[in-house]
Amino acid sequence: MIRNFFITAFRFFVRHRLFTFINVLGLAVSIALFILISLYVGTVLQTDRFHENADRIYRLERPQIHNIPGPFGPFILEHFPEVENYVRMCEGTISSRLLGYEQKHIKLEHLWLADPSFFDMFSFPLTASSGSVFEAPDRIVLSRSTAEKLFGSENPVGKQSMVDNRFSLQVDGVMEDPPVNSSIRADAVISMQYITTLFNDPQWLESFIRWNYNMLLQLKPGTDPEALVEKINSELYDFLSRNMNIPEEDKPEFILTPLDQIYFNSYVSYDGFRHGNKAHVYVAMGIALIILLLAVVNFVNLSTAQSTERTLDIGLRKTLGASGRHLMMQHLAESVLITCLSTLLALALVSLTLPFFSSLVRMDLSLWPVRPWVMVVLVTGPVLLGVLAGLYPAFYLRSFPPLRIMSSGETPGSGGALFRKALIMGQFTAAIALIIFTLHVEKQVRYMNSRDLGFSRENKFVLETSPALKESKSAFLHELYSHPGVVAASFHGYPVGRIDEKWSMRNGAVDVSFRVQLADSAYLRAMGLTLVEGRNFRNHEPADSAYEVILNRKAVEMFSLEEPLELAFTFFNNNRFRVVGVVDDFHFESLHKPVEPLMIINRAGTSYVTVRCRDHAENEVRGLLEGLWQKYSPGYPMICQSMDMRLRKLYRDEGRLKNIASGFSAFSLFIACIGMFGLSLFHIGKRIREVGIRKTLGASSAGIIRLFTWQFGKLVALSALLAFPLSYWLISRWMQNFITPAGQSWVLYAVAGGISVVVALLTVMVRSFRAAGTNPAEVLRDE
Repeated sequence: MIRNFFITAFRFFVRHRLFTFINVLGLAVSIALFILISLYVGTVLQTDRFHENADRIYRLERPQIHNIPGPFGPFILEHFPEVENYVRMCEGTISSRLLGYEQKHIKLEHLWLADPSFFDMFSFPLTASSGSVFEAPDRIVLSRSTAEKLFGSENPVGKQSMVDNRFSLQVDGVMEDPPVNSSIRADAVISMQYITTLFNDPQWLESFIRWNYNMLLQLKPGTDPEALVEKINSELYDFLSRNMNIPEEDKPEFILTPLDQIYFNSYVSYDGFRHGNKAHVYVAMGIALIILLLAVVNFVNLSTAQSTERTLDIGLRKTLGASGRHLMMQHLAESVLITCLSTLLALALVSLTLPFFSSLVRMDLSLWPVRPWVMVVLVTGPVLLGVLAGLYPAFYLRSFPPLRIMSSGETPGSGGALFRKALIMGQFTAAIALIIFTLHVEKQVRYMNSRDLGFSRENKFVLETSPALKESKSAFLHELYSHPGVVAASFHGYPVGRIDEKWSMRNGAVDVSFRVQLADSAYLRAMGLTLVEGRNFRNHEPADSAYEVILNRKAVEMFSLEEPLELAFTFFNNNRFRVVGVVDDFHFESLHKPVEPLMIINRAGTSYVTVRCRDHAENEVRGLLEGLWQKYSPGYPMICQSMDMRLRKLYRDEGRLKNIASGFSAFSLFIACIGMFGLSLFHIGKRIREVGIRKTLGASSAGIIRLFTWQFGKLVALSALLAFPLSYWLISRWMQNFITPAGQSWVLYAVAGGISVVVALLTVMVRSFRAAGTNPAEVLRDE
């Protein structure tokens, strides 16, 4: 019997090739899009869960602050039996991130220092090693891609590499590149013990004033994290107070954050870990579900419409004894067959489009290896989808009364037509809402990339320095300033967008945290910052050896300073500081965060150079920088970007969401139009005799076209009205992620509604034109 079901279904598909093609195409495209977004969402949500003991790994933090002092690790392992292992990690300690071998140098994106337990705690397999890793301090482990870039096909293990052109480190091993769903991005890992050599301080790791480390703890099986946190908070303060003068009221509070939640902890920044926005992931998943739902609605809609052409067949079958259950099984077999064919086509589409989609979301995605649960979904999913999509049409077919069908050919009531119209409206409501959302994401991204940040982003280059360039700083600046296109050039510690040095000071009963930038006297002019009080730095060291400081307005406000220029203080190893000026607030981080207090210190910061040039001189200055780089840093890779490009990178998540939403909102409209086209074929085909009669009575072709376009156009217009409040709510929720939202625009609502109405009408007009050109004699000659 099942064989007969599928044979009958195949014959029906052949007789109704166009409707079958529309159904398969709509479902295949939707399933393919659903699979692509599911790959992205699944990869992101599985971040860090690939580690063997991921469920037992936690990061010790303070609320919104990840930094922990070095001595905590050994103390916790010794005094807390619940802790099985610990690892201290820090990134960015070597700011140049230059790695060399013989005459070749490469720039690393992510260079970590970590304890030897790093490779015990995390599942980053070593593909080559000298035995035990990090037995000596001067050791480094390279990622596979780093080893290939620097050593080619040679085995790097045991060879000496140069870091920052100063420190010789022996390659201890090669590890696999961290997978795409790892929040730890590592091009190389240096033994944590080597940090004492980097800073020429044997006691560096034992210091309690340097809260510089990520502290990851691996708990023993069965340990209750909440109970452990209570114990840590009670005992760590005693440990701290024995080594630091910390009053009871300043007692720090610690928390344990699970490893797989670090990626979505957006409140922690500059910890070296990769972070993402969970709201964006859920939006992407919502889009995928909407796309799939639109295709199912199409299938249901066209199936119920098609069923009216099968009335005589159904009536005959019922008259000859076919049961309602038999008819339902027949239609469900057809539904399952269509969804299985669509899924096979969808998998082919995914294979073809996956490279493009990976570049769109800026993530290296792969279908392989296929996990067992994915295979189960791919096998059972089409069957379940076919059954669910075919249930309503199957019940609809079963309800046909055979006597009335055989005597008059009528179909049951108008309820089916109303239901189909409701489904069409639901499709276009979702499609229009997606278009409106996409337009507002685009608006927000444009707003963030063009908003006044308190400084000009145009005509500026940011150059990462090298050890050789630092030694030739004066000569480099002299030649740079000799070019008429250069306005100012400043050596400083951190680029805008990543001022990650953070200090904390006590202001009354409140701890005030502020960012710290190390810069020379040219920094304000190079950045285009506005000095509102006091003066700029002097070009020479002050006589009293106090570091000169410039605060932003936010720092003045947070410190409650009425006369900021009178402030002098001692901090950080008894260094003396004196405020000499105040600048207007400017956004040195992304617009996701409010402006923080900032302290600019006239202290040697040489990791970056910001060069400001005159209008229309960018190409000349870029060429000058390239020439000077070859002169003063031969053999080193040059990394130079425009300020605008660096700032745009702060909004990569929004750019990724915009790419996903743009493409998939267009596809949602396409799928909705496929459904409308199929329904218009059926609807106009059923009324072709009416068209003949109208034309015989004098109706014009334009009048026939208006008749049909109005009937479908009003459905889309009503869909737009339903989509508007839904879009307003969705966009309002999304824009809460930004300190300065761009706001909503009624123009974008009108544009989205207009585009949808026009596209829908053009879709209907394709069939309407053909109907309007029908010869009445051919239609009515059998009447």
